[in-house]
Amino acid sequence: MKLVVTDANIFIDLVEMHLLASFFELKFEFFTTWEVLQELDEHDFQELLIAEKYKWITIHSFLPSEVPSVNQPDVSKGLSYTDRSVLFLAEKIKGMLITGDNLLRKEAPKRNIEAHGILWVMEQLILQKILTPEAAIAKLRQLMTINLWLPAKLCQQKLDEWKAMTV
Repeated sequence: MKLVVTDANIFIDLVEMHLLASFFELKFEFFTTWEVLQELDEHDFQELLIAEKYKWITIHSFLPSEVPSVNQPDVSKGLSYTDRSVLFLAEKIKGMLITGDNLLRKEAPKRNIEAHGILWVMEQLILQKILTPEAAIAKLRQLMTINLWLPAKLCQQKLDEWKAMTV
């Protein structure tokens, strides 16, 4: 099974779209770090603790001996400790990274880590028949009003692609 490490912004988007439970239906094994949970608001934090209780996700705590490795000096200076935590965990477990952070997505391939964003997640929800293309269209339109950092052109391409699947 493919191992997936998820960043905070993905969880925020999924909770906003009411797709967190659907996300955990994907045929992956999910991980995140306690540092990521610290970036979430109380509601989102509680959602992830519930997911952990049901063993849908593993929340990784670093050992004191791992902290220097998380703070790798050769990683882009623009990455926060939380960003570094998911990058280090993905590298450690040989998993892929799911993040909406552009700098983090650029850093991942330098370390031979596959990286994707929320549009890829939504594509997987369709491919694994968890969401219909119609539902994905509605959810992406909703997200586009909330997450203004999404690439508008790519979002429109996905909307068009998914709309073609409904004909």
